[in-house]
Amino acid sequence: MKNCFTVPGKNAWLYLICIAALTTLSAVYAGYFPLHRWLYLGAKDYFSCLVALFLGFQLWKAGTLPTAAFWKPLLGLGGFVLLAGYSLLQHVGLQGNAMEWVSSMRIWLYPVLLVWLGYAMAHLDTSNAQERRAGLTRTLGLMAVGSLGIYGLTIAHQLEWCKLYFVVKNICLEGPIPEQWIEPVHTGLVRMAGLFLDPVNNGHFWAWGMALWILHFRSLPRLVFWLMALVGLGILWLTYSKGALFQFLTILPWVLWNGMPPQFSAKNALRFPRILHGGILAAPLLLIVLIIGLSPYHLGLQNHWEAIQATVNQGTWWGEGAANHGQIAVLSHRLGDHHLGDSAWASIVGQFGWIGLILWGLSWVIFLRHLYEFDSFAALLLYLQWGISLFSEASMYPLSLMGVLVQAGYSLSLMPITYAAPAAPSPQNLKS
Repeated sequence: MKNCFTVPGKNAWLYLICIAALTTLSAVYAGYFPLHRWLYLGAKDYFSCLVALFLGFQLWKAGTLPTAAFWKPLLGLGGFVLLAGYSLLQHVGLQGNAMEWVSSMRIWLYPVLLVWLGYAMAHLDTSNAQERRAGLTRTLGLMAVGSLGIYGLTIAHQLEWCKLYFVVKNICLEGPIPEQWIEPVHTGLVRMAGLFLDPVNNGHFWAWGMALWILHFRSLPRLVFWLMALVGLGILWLTYSKGALFQFLTILPWVLWNGMPPQFSAKNALRFPRILHGGILAAPLLLIVLIIGLSPYHLGLQNHWEAIQATVNQGTWWGEGAANHGQIAVLSHRLGDHHLGDSAWASIVGQFGWIGLILWGLSWVIFLRHLYEFDSFAALLLYLQWGISLFSEASMYPLSLMGVLVQAGYSLSLMPITYAAPAAPSPQNLKS
């Protein structure tokens, strides 16, 4: 069983901070350019594309070309390109709106861009292991301050500065607070949306960030470690993102095993990692069983399960076209009577049919299988997020995936500073 992970460098941390800041700033200057949606809804995308072009030019100038080890796993993500090609043919046939097609495909093609960004950043990164850990500390610290600041403004009902931003996105407001920021089951609880202005995106960022943080238990000052762990886990909890919490709690035994390895006998030291990996692989199935079993007693779980049933009953092989289902349909004001619920899988089926789901699913399977050879932590975390997206469309949004996919790009560059868990103790050194 592979137990390795890569820590992104200073380029990645700077990029993540800029994306978080741009998200909040977009909501601020939306009020100054109310008629120019592209200026604030697409700010993060324009910035990411410019960074990708700049990094590509730098690699070309340096004569550094992607290696076969990079292209092999990226072939898996090439299925997303096939999905885009299929949806384009579908779009032309249905004579749909061009901008709605672009907006829809953005969500499914963004992973390719993020992996490329991580790969290119790694080749231009000169930071050592200590500098990378310092970057992780600073980034989590800044994100924590931002999350707490936005949360304070939310509690104080001082969100007039971002009201237009959510109105344009067709998100309902409860007073000045976006509907998404209110816990749907326990009404009245305000969720921590953070600088990403979305509690699910924020939750998955902190699930990744806290897991990566715990892996550094042995190399960080104890006071710094426990202080950030306390703050970060508190933020993760206050997002009330059930998917992000499930993801973190599922990966936590693996993280503790590698970050704070206990002492086991030789027999158990060899067996335990297999149990951990098996448990993680089986977790999405367990999640499905739990949702089915508990749905009669929990309104939120019942809504998730009904969405999956609707997908099976209403889904077609070819789909109804881009922007006809999912959150992109809400943004485009095209949500009809056959909305398939809060599920990335259902959104794919509704727009691109079962054919699209097969292309999308196989792409992730191939990519994760190859990524596992380079960064088992990132591969397992992404696998969990992919499984959770069966019940949460936002779990596969770019901001939810950003941190771990940039890390994956670093791993595939073959130039990362990779940390491995201690090798399993030999039988000669431990009592059986």
